[in-house]
Amino acid sequence: MDVQEVSAEGLNRKFKVTISASELDEKLISKLEGMKDQVHLKGFRKGKAPVSFLKKMYGKGVMGEIVQELVNETSEKAFVERDMQPATQPHPHFHCDMDEVVAGKADLEYDVHAEILPKFEPMVS
Repeated sequence: MDVQEVSAEGLNRKFKVTISASELDEKLISKLEGMKDQVHLKGFRKGKAPVSFLKKMYGKGVMGEIVQELVNETSEKAFVERDMQPATQPHPHFHCDMDEVVAGKADLEYDVHAEILPKFEPMVS
């Protein structure tokens, strides 16, 4: 996962986020492994369906959830790591074909931008 600050004009901040397809695939496999014991598929004993079969059956839906989770996580992380508090909800703008990302064939690339709250120093008299 790569997060870079692209612009800082006034109170506007913009970050470019890139998450590799291999990292997305690792998260997908991990999530499918976790749900393996809860899924009962015809032709397999409960919890014995191979991950490759689960990936074929549920991969796109689960990948959509993973992308959504990662966008929320990285958006928050970009601002928290830089000690910034967003005044508005960060907006993601995707630069990739989401069908390719969900299929596991492309990296997830997007920009996140939001206005931040200015820092105030209390005046001591």
